[in-house]
Amino acid sequence: MIYLGREDLISSLKRFKSYAKQELLAADLTSHPETTRAMAQARKDEYERLIQVVMDKGVSSAYDEASTAYKELKARLSIYKADNRRDTIKKLSASDLSIAGEVGREQALENFLSILGSEEVGDAAGQGVS
Repeated sequence: MIYLGREDLISSLKRFKSYAKQELLAADLTSHPETTRAMAQARKDEYERLIQVVMDKGVSSAYDEASTAYKELKARLSIYKADNRRDTIKKLSASDLSIAGEVGREQALENFLSILGSEEVGDAAGQGVS
């Protein structure tokens, strides 16, 4: 893990949160607006939660919580990703917005762990949903 100061990390999370807000605003312009909206809202909510954890408990606690949540989400979503992650997740997300929300939350946690240089997201690199 790379040591990053509290304020720098909060600043980075706020920037990611603003990207999620922008995606929420542009969701109606996409081919799957409900799915896009659910994923973006989940990311925004997760960034807000992580910002609060960093402010209340510090960077190390936020990392520990994010790492645990990421592993749990990755395991839960793995049943949908067994064959071809992009196609399977897109189809399921369009019909089940709770899955889209889970994927959005997973993306936010991946981004957070990547900011901190976590190696556990290295295996997932390049497998994002778009």
